[in-house]
Amino acid sequence: MKIRFRRVLLLSLLAVATPPYGCAASDAGSSAPDSVTKHELRYRLPQGTRFELDMVADQDIKQATPERDASAKIHHRRLFDATVQSATPDGLDIRFEYKERSYVSDNPAFGDTADFSQLIGKQVEVLVAPAGKVSSFRGFLALPEVALVKERRTMTRQDYVNDFVAVFPELPNAPVGVGDSWNYTTQVYERFVAGQIGITIDMEYTVMADTVTAGLKCFKCLGKYTVKGRGQGIDEGSGIRLDVDLSGSGTDTMYFAYEKGMFLGSQSRMVIKGTASNMPLRFATNLEYDTRPVVRVKLK
Repeated sequence: MKIRFRRVLLLSLLAVATPPYGCAASDAGSSAPDSVTKHELRYRLPQGTRFELDMVADQDIKQATPERDASAKIHHRRLFDATVQSATPDGLDIRFEYKERSYVSDNPAFGDTADFSQLIGKQVEVLVAPAGKVSSFRGFLALPEVALVKERRTMTRQDYVNDFVAVFPELPNAPVGVGDSWNYTTQVYERFVAGQIGITIDMEYTVMADTVTAGLKCFKCLGKYTVKGRGQGIDEGSGIRLDVDLSGSGTDTMYFAYEKGMFLGSQSRMVIKGTASNMPLRFATNLEYDTRPVVRVKLK
């Protein structure tokens, strides 16, 4: 049986704190020994603040079936100029302008090397809550449709929302210092052709050091997380229904400027393995995703 199974998940969406899409429900709490100095971590940039948001991810994909093995290397980048339009107790209203969006694959079976040039210069707005939740997505319906030929679809509003839905790491509900930790759980959903995969992400951050980055006082935080995903979908090539079961873990190093009220970036690595199978047909594909996302924030 020849099944042209392409990709289950494109987990090149930055860090694990940047899930693909869907409803992100979290329960953030903090606990740990007392530190010498504690700070409340909140997003609180003043109105008019400008910054550059640069999100890059490299991903190695492997899949193995009884018939053959396949692999791909993927590079994904999203670059924005951002301006804080307003700052209220509800959060920061931020306008993002697309400067670059690219997706390059060395194996066409794992997705298109797409042309996103129509996006350059387009603007959207989101609301970032003080603790990091992103909502109030505006301007996304006006973004151009970009054809993804190999995946037999075009970019939708939700695909573009994915660029922002959880870029900003969620923050603790109490002041923290060196040695303190906080954790949260995020539930997200990844579209899989005619189905979806539910993904649960359990994250724990620990403040490792009080340091200076880019001239700003900040906490260096180490994140550890586990990922589990289950769902069903239809293989693009054969039309066969597949059950997907994935699990993995990763680490994330994040810097948060506590006086400025902004995270300055993160660097992660996650390894996720699993299967896509149809037991009545006695078919199974072994899957492995090694993803290395980097997020950089440059205040202007």
